[in-house]
Amino acid sequence: MMQVLRICEAFDEERTTATHRQADVPEERTEGGRTILFYPIVALTTDELWSRMRAERDRLLLASDRLSLARWADRWATQSEGWRADWTTYRQALRDLPETYAEAGPLAVTWPDPP
Repeated sequence: MMQVLRICEAFDEERTTATHRQADVPEERTEGGRTILFYPIVALTTDELWSRMRAERDRLLLASDRLSLARWADRWATQSEGWRADWTTYRQALRDLPETYAEAGPLAVTWPDPP
């Protein structure tokens, strides 16, 4: 019976999970009668980086949705105009991220701070 080993390359300081991922398909190697399935670290594609950026943006929008839901209307109405403007600006900045950074790319994104 042939022994099969699965080895995954480790992430490091330069290749982090923010910009890289494990390969989906391993490189197959044979050493000493053993088959080794090696999963290297590969850079994320631009599409994958944009997808991750949008997922994080959507998570942040969802987290702040409570402020715009009907059940929070009373709280919204009792807050100052400045408070409401800050949250509106923050949420709009999140929605605008793909357009704002379209030319610079997803790695250039600077996330807005919530109020």
